[in-house]
Amino acid sequence: DPFVAQHDPDFIGDGWIAVFDNQDDGTDRGSLLGGSRIVAVQPHTDSTKVLFPTEHSEPFYAGSQGRWELLNHGNIRLTETESGRISRARRWDLCVRRHNSDDGSVSVSAASMPPGVSSSLKSAGMRGTCP
Repeated sequence: DPFVAQHDPDFIGDGWIAVFDNQDDGTDRGSLLGGSRIVAVQPHTDSTKVLFPTEHSEPFYAGSQGRWELLNHGNIRLTETESGRISRARRWDLCVRRHNSDDGSVSVSAASMPPGVSSSLKSAGMRGTCP
């Protein structure tokens, strides 16, 4: 799979580096390439794997300025800057807060993350608890 506008790298252990891959394909929501994703790269083995989204989660998209952060216990915080969505997934369920406003304030939503993704992040040495 090609990378399109990848950025925001983080070392996640065992020689893996995870990046935010915008996959900006020129459509409003990245529909041609399936939206944005978090991809882990292991340069010394030339290996890649998509950490998020999974077959069980909803797609997300940030054409630019998207961010991701690895939180405690393998939790992931995803920021879709232009659409104002922030998602935080923990293990295989979610911490979700939602704020709806008519003044353009940020609306917070999330998608699910199954055990396989959490396990791969946990095996990369992530520890802690979800608040």
